[in-house]
Amino acid sequence: MFRRSLPDPLINALASNPFWANVIADRQLAPEIRDGHVTVYFRGGALFQRLHLEGAMLVAEVHPKYIPVRAMKPSVRLTWGESGFGFSGDVSPLPLGLAPADVLADYKAEMAQVLVEFPEAAIVQRIIERTENTILDQEIAFQESGSPRDKIDLCHFDQGLQKLVFVEVKRRDDTRLFKPDGAPEVLEQLAAYARRLETNRATVLDAYRIVVAAKRRLGMAERLKSVPIGGVAELLAKPILVIGNCSRADVKAIKEKRDDWEPLMTKLPQVAAGLILCGNDGCRLALSAGPQTLVF
Repeated sequence: MFRRSLPDPLINALASNPFWANVIADRQLAPEIRDGHVTVYFRGGALFQRLHLEGAMLVAEVHPKYIPVRAMKPSVRLTWGESGFGFSGDVSPLPLGLAPADVLADYKAEMAQVLVEFPEAAIVQRIIERTENTILDQEIAFQESGSPRDKIDLCHFDQGLQKLVFVEVKRRDDTRLFKPDGAPEVLEQLAAYARRLETNRATVLDAYRIVVAAKRRLGMAERLKSVPIGGVAELLAKPILVIGNCSRADVKAIKEKRDDWEPLMTKLPQVAAGLILCGNDGCRLALSAGPQTLVF
């Protein structure tokens, strides 16, 4: 079942907390509403995972790989003991505290090093950071009992269409875009998303009305200023595909269905509402005619 919700006590606890004010002031961080908790993303990783209340206490989780080490000196002295080398001096994890900008910068730098092996997440991050995009959610999972899990990258509000739009992001060299003798894997992926959206249309729209209302109460209204106050009433039936890290030559070849791009481009209109091609700085997600956008 697809659900989005936040209990009032959690909203109230966050909205009045200086820690939360620091988090939402950082536009590189993307807090997303889940079912009863919040996850705060950076480059596809969860800086604060399952942020929720236990009694009156805020609690969350963070992957150990994302935690920077604080040392009081430029180098850390190692001393030999019964168990071999140990640290000598003040070496400890850097506490997040109230998440001031300098501490968040250290955590993001650590996460960027860990997540460098996921280049697709870097494309998604650059899209999220562009202020003309109204992102409502990311890492959106659909799963029903006994069925496989589908996870799509982004949900945003298209102001021109006045609709929710779901977005799948791939890098230009992703092997799922190519299959010379058959259908590229991404086509079935997009078709599965379209089936999910058709089956769950009313549920998805209700869920994102809750998301918009909750994010506004959490102080994030500026990020949602293009979204109608009453919520979004329409959903684009098919997802759109974004291909990132494209050169000018790639854009030309893709649009002309040349070389290895012909199998994808021939069948893409059947499963996607559009295609957006972008370089290394993300893209505007609006599904309108443009030199690097195809509308099907």
